[in-house]
Amino acid sequence: MSFAEIDFNNPPTPYGHPMRMIDRVHSLDPVAGKLVARKSISRNEPLIQGHFPTFPLLPGILQLEIVAQMSALLLNVVEGKGVARTFISESRLKHLLPVTPGDTMIVETQLITRKDPFYTFRVRGTVDSEETVKGQITLQWFDSLGANR
Repeated sequence: MSFAEIDFNNPPTPYGHPMRMIDRVHSLDPVAGKLVARKSISRNEPLIQGHFPTFPLLPGILQLEIVAQMSALLLNVVEGKGVARTFISESRLKHLLPVTPGDTMIVETQLITRKDPFYTFRVRGTVDSEETVKGQITLQWFDSLGANR
């Protein structure tokens, strides 16, 4: 997939509702290997409704999923091979502040190392310019049949 093929208002992802975690791409630099995108958090999302009904929070594992999906989208563009089937082989994230319904999480992800089929990204999530999550994740790319490339 090329940079020109990205619809910033409807970025390509293999996920559907409720697992689609990318609302909009703000910027994408395939040369620098960097993407900035957002996810708005709604109280009506099924994955949040039961996570402390009296004080709803976005679960940390879903914050990990958000940065992973955005990193996978960046990987799709940088490698130019279409929508990747990836999974997280490693994560080193620090959760710094809670993310709650009504928040808009801005995620920055940058590809920092490649050792095919493993790709490591530096990630950072913010809400209102305050860091909520930061660290590194490693994705492993699989072809459409689920086997390593």
